[in-house]
Amino acid sequence: MARIHSYGKVSAGFAESEQITLEGEVITAEGYPVTVGSRQLMILEIIISEGAESIRKINSLFVPKGLPVKAGTVIPVTMRKYDYRKEVALRKGKQGAAKVVSVHFAGTLGERPLAEITAERAGNEYRIRQTIEPIYGIEPGDELWIAYDEVAGEAIILNYASK
Repeated sequence: MARIHSYGKVSAGFAESEQITLEGEVITAEGYPVTVGSRQLMILEIIISEGAESIRKINSLFVPKGLPVKAGTVIPVTMRKYDYRKEVALRKGKQGAAKVVSVHFAGTLGERPLAEITAERAGNEYRIRQTIEPIYGIEPGDELWIAYDEVAGEAIILNYASK
C-alpha cells in the first residue's frame, strides 16, 4: 500500500515515549468509492476514551474490504500524549464557528498533513496547529467549528466546513 512518508520541512514520527494507545469506539462509518488495492476509503467518527475523559475524532482510513467496521466497533487509537491532553483541555472551554484566514502546511506528522492555521472568530484570531483530515482539506475562507482558549489564542478544529 502506498503511503505518504514525509512532506515538507517537518516530518515527525511518533516516538514511543510521546504516544499513548487508547480505545476508540466507532460511532459512524461512511464508505467512499475510493479503493487502493483491496482497501476502501472510510471516514470514521470515533469516541476516544481515557478514564473519565473522552474526545470525538473524525479520521479517514483505508480499511480492508470485508472487514466489518460499523458503529460499536472498538479499535485501538494511537495519539501523541500532548495532542490528546491539549484536545481534552480545549474541548472543556468555549466552542464556536470561525473562518479560516490563512493556512500553511508545515509537513507531516505520522502520515497526516500538519497544518498551521489562523482562524478568525468574533474579531479575534486563533492559532491552530494540528494534523488535518485530508479528505476535507482546509483553505482560506472555509468555515470551521473550533474549540478555543481566548487567553492563549489557541484552538483546535472540531468540525470541518464540508462535514
